[in-house]
Amino acid sequence: MAPEEISFTIHDLRGLPMYDGDVEAAGDPDSVVALKNAVRSSDAVLFAAPEYNGGIPGTLKNAIDWASRGDGPLMGKPCAVIGGGGRLATARSQAMVRHVLGHMGCALLPSPHLYIAGIAKSFQDGELVDDAALAKLRQLGPALVDWVNRLR
Repeated sequence: MAPEEISFTIHDLRGLPMYDGDVEAAGDPDSVVALKNAVRSSDAVLFAAPEYNGGIPGTLKNAIDWASRGDGPLMGKPCAVIGGGGRLATARSQAMVRHVLGHMGCALLPSPHLYIAGIAKSFQDGELVDDAALAKLRQLGPALVDWVNRLR
């Protein structure tokens, strides 16, 4: 659904160690170097933020913490946040992610916002079927491209 000028690379966060200043002082682990390089080489970062217990998943917060350290490739980076979960919990989770990214100086896409509540019912056979979410998702790609271009 993304415009032709957008290509996505999904970065798997499962190999990241928990952030630890002593580990960082000894040198970033390979998985952290790979994450920072992926962020650095991108024009923008799209955070898909599922909601867990009304907040930010620990894995995502950990990745943000690592990517903000040292040379901090997330600093000033154009970013967008989408996600899903419980009814209002996904909005709270995304607000928390936005708060953290804003604190770090990320250039957050102001809109559109994509909250998929009742996410289990929004997908069939791995495909998004929620018409309202699909409409917002179709707006997101062009909006993010425009945002990156405006910030250049």
